[in-house]
Amino acid sequence: MSKVFALLISTELCHAFAHMLAPRSTWNLNKDPVKFDGKDVYYLHIPKAGSSFATTLAHHVCQDHIPEDLTVKEPTGFVNRYAGMCPAIHKFKSFKSGHHPLEKSDVALSHVVTMMRHPLQRIASGYYAKPSRLHDCPTLRRKHCKHTHNNGCDGDIGKEVTNPDVIDPVKYGKCVRDCATNMIIGHGCGHRTKYNGTGSLVRRQTVTLAVHRVAKFGFVGLTEEWLLSVCLWHAKFGGAILEAELANTRPGISSGIKKKSIDPSSSSEYDVKTLFKGWEPSDDMKVYNAAKERFWKEVKDHNLTTEGCSANIKKLHSSHGELGVFLSSHFDQD
Repeated sequence: MSKVFALLISTELCHAFAHMLAPRSTWNLNKDPVKFDGKDVYYLHIPKAGSSFATTLAHHVCQDHIPEDLTVKEPTGFVNRYAGMCPAIHKFKSFKSGHHPLEKSDVALSHVVTMMRHPLQRIASGYYAKPSRLHDCPTLRRKHCKHTHNNGCDGDIGKEVTNPDVIDPVKYGKCVRDCATNMIIGHGCGHRTKYNGTGSLVRRQTVTLAVHRVAKFGFVGLTEEWLLSVCLWHAKFGGAILEAELANTRPGISSGIKKKSIDPSSSSEYDVKTLFKGWEPSDDMKVYNAAKERFWKEVKDHNLTTEGCSANIKKLHSSHGELGVFLSSHFDQD
C-alpha cells in the first residue's frame, strides 16, 4: 500500500470500528453528510454481478431524454452516444465500462451504487465466462488457454464451455476469491495483499472496512433478487419501472438460452455445491452477507414484495403486452 492510501484506510477503519462498537440501536447505516438523489451516481461494477443494472441508472439520470426501450450493455458507449441527448449525463460521478475499483478520494460513499451477488454464483459465472475465459484469473488462463485456438481452453465441452474435470473450479475460485472485497476497498479484483506476518489482523481490517463501506453506499442490490432490486431502487429514488430494466443484457451459460431475458419458470443458478465441493471464499461471503442483510432490511422498510412489484410493472406497462418473460427473480449476469 502507498502511505497515503494506508493513512486513508487507517482513518476510515477507526470510524468503522467505532461504528461497530456502538450500541446497535444507535446505528444509522444511511447517514452521510452528502445527500444522494440517485443521480450523482458512482457506479461500482463488480465482475459477474449484474451489468444490466446500468440500464436502470441510465434511465433514472436521463429520464425521457432517451428511448424507453433502451438497454445499456456498455456504459462508456452509452455516455459517448447519448451525451448530446441527455443534459444530466454529466451528473454521473463514474459510469464507465469495465471493472474499476472504488476510488474513495473521488466520491462520497453515499453516491456509490453497486450490485452484489452470492460469491459462489459470481465465481461460477466467471469460471464459465466467454469470450473472456476464466475471467480475472490470468494465471489459469495462461496455463490452460494459451495453446488453443478460437478462444478455447483445455478440455472444453462443446463450444467454449469450461470443463470442471480438466480445470479445477476451486483453483479458479481461490484465484478470484476476494474480488468484491478488493474492489470495495479500492484494489483491483485479483489483488493479493502481502501480509508480512500480520495476515489475520490485516484480513480482519480489510473485511471490516468493506462491510463498513457497504453500509454507507447509496444503493446496494442483489443480483439474485433482480426484480426486487430494481423495485427497491425506484422505491428509494422514484420513477417508473421500465421493461428495459428487467432485460438481461449479458446472459451467461446457465440461462441456457441466447436471448435477453430469462424464462421465469427455469432456474439460472449454477450448481455450486457440486462445482466447489464445500469450498467458499470466506472474506467475500462476509461482505456479501452484510450487503444481503442491508438489502432485506430496506425491502422490509419499503414494504416491497415480488408479487407487488410484478403487479406494479404490469399495471404501468400493460399497453406493452405481457411482461412475464422478464419477471424472473434470478438472472445470470455478467
